[in-house]
Amino acid sequence: MWAFDFKSCQMCESVAILSKSQNKCFFSFSGLFDIHKMGNTPFTCGEINDDHGFQLMEAFNWALDYVNTNQGIFSDKLLAVRLGSLIFDTCKSPVRSGNLVANYHARNFEVRNAQGRIDPSTVDLYIGPMTSEASIRVADVLREFAIPQISYGASSMELIDERDYRLFLRTVPADDKQARALISVLKKYRYDNIQVISQNSSVGEFAREEFLRLAPLNRICVSEEYIVGVDGMVNTAEAMSVVSRITTNPNAKVVVVIMDDPYTFLKAANDNAQIIAGGYAFIATDKMGFGITGYRNLEGIQRLVENRRLITLEVESADYPEIDAYLEKTRPAEYTNNPWFKEYFEYKHNCTVDAQPNAKYSQVCSEEVQGYTRADGYIQDPYALYVVNAVFAAALGIHQTIIEYCGTSQQFCPYLQSHGEKRELFLENIKKVRFTDRTDQPFYFESSTRSSDRGYHVYEPQNMSMSLHYGAETGHYYWEDVSVTGLQINFQKSYIQTNLHVCFLINSVSIEPDYALII
Repeated sequence: MWAFDFKSCQMCESVAILSKSQNKCFFSFSGLFDIHKMGNTPFTCGEINDDHGFQLMEAFNWALDYVNTNQGIFSDKLLAVRLGSLIFDTCKSPVRSGNLVANYHARNFEVRNAQGRIDPSTVDLYIGPMTSEASIRVADVLREFAIPQISYGASSMELIDERDYRLFLRTVPADDKQARALISVLKKYRYDNIQVISQNSSVGEFAREEFLRLAPLNRICVSEEYIVGVDGMVNTAEAMSVVSRITTNPNAKVVVVIMDDPYTFLKAANDNAQIIAGGYAFIATDKMGFGITGYRNLEGIQRLVENRRLITLEVESADYPEIDAYLEKTRPAEYTNNPWFKEYFEYKHNCTVDAQPNAKYSQVCSEEVQGYTRADGYIQDPYALYVVNAVFAAALGIHQTIIEYCGTSQQFCPYLQSHGEKRELFLENIKKVRFTDRTDQPFYFESSTRSSDRGYHVYEPQNMSMSLHYGAETGHYYWEDVSVTGLQINFQKSYIQTNLHVCFLINSVSIEPDYALII
C-alpha cells in the first residue's frame, strides 16, 4: 500500500493559528484510485492499470494544483487556504478499498511524510473510487466517521438511498439516466422486441431493474433476460452459454448488455457464427464506451465491428488539453514524489529509464522520449472530466463555507477549522455548487439522485485503414431524447416488430457458476 502527499504543500498534521500564507494546508482531500490492477487476492496489487486508473490520479493532481494556484474560476477563491492531498491505490478491489479506508481511520497503520505522521482526522473529504462496488464499500466506512465522499465513476442506483448514503455524491450520471438512454435509442429505431443480458453486481442489478421498469412503459418487449456472473465475475464459459441461448430466439435480435465490463460477453458473441449469420446486434453500456481500453478491447470483437453489429453508450465528456500539457515533458527523474510514475512511464513507452535493460523491458528509453501523453495509443481518459469536476465542486463548497463562517474569502478563521460539524457544512454547500465545466455546460448535483445531469455519447466502433478505430460518435443522449446521425447498424432486414400484447412473461434465466439453468 502506498499513501502519500502529492503536493508541495504537505498535509498538515495539526492546524496552527490562521496564516494568510498559501503554503498553509487547512483542508485535505483523500483520493482513491485504481493505479494498479488487483493481484492474486483482493488485498494485493498486480500490474499497472491503464483503464480508469493512473490517468485519473494525475487528473486529481492537476485539479488540486489548479485550485491551489488560484487559476480560472478560483482566481478570487480560497486565497488564504491551500488544499492538501493523500492518495491510496485501491487496485481495482472493492474489498481493498473499504479495508484501506477503515484501517487508516482506525489508526491500524500510519501514513507519514517528511513532517511526520498524517493524522486521519485531517482528511475532510474523499474523492473516489471509480466503481460502484468499491464506492459502496467505502461509503459504508465513511458513514461511521461522518466524512463526505464524491465518486467520479460510481453509477449504481443503490447509492441513491438517502438513509445509507446521505454523505455520498457523484459527478457522473446515475444508472437511471443510462437506462433512459438505452430506451431512447431503442425507440428511435423502433426496436420493440429485445433480449437483455445483465450482470449480478451493483451496477447490473439496479440498472436492470430500472430498465425493466421503463421498457413496458415505452412498449418495448423484453422477451428474454439472462443474468450472468452470479458469483460476482463473468467467465468465458458463462458468456458462451448465454450467447448460445440468445440465438434460439429469432424474433428478438437486438440484445441490450448491462454489465460492468461486457468485453468477455461480446468476445463470445463475436466468436459465435450464429450471431453474425442470424443478424443479431448489441447495444452495450458505458464501460465499453470510448475509453482508454477501446483500441485494445476491439481487437477481440472484429467480426461484430466489421458487420456493424455493435453500438455503445459512453458518459458525456470533454478533454482537458492542459492536463496533457502538464505531463508532456515530465520524466521519472523529475517526478520523484510520485512512487508510481516511473512504472507507468515505462509501461506506456515500453522501455526502461534505468541504465540497463531488465527482464521486463529489453530497451532503454532514449533521451528523446517525452512524457507519456506522447506515447503511442495515448487517449485522455474520459473520466478525467469527472475527477476534475469532483475536485472543483469540493473546493467551491469549501470556499462558500469559509465565506459564510469567516465573512471573507481573503481570510481563514480558526473557528471553522475546529467546528465539530465542518464536514457537514462542506457537504451542504458542495451540493449547491454550480459552474461551467469543460463541456461548456453547467455542472451541478441533481437533488433527487445527488448525481450530475450529464448525458451519454452514442458511439459505433469502426474499421479505419489497418486498425480498429473506436471513436465514431454518432449522436448523444441528453435529458429525454436521443439525437443520432450517421448510424448504420446492420441489423437483419427481416427483423419483425412485435405487438406488445404477445409479451406477457419475461423468460428470466440466471446462469450459475456450474451453468445450471434456473427459471
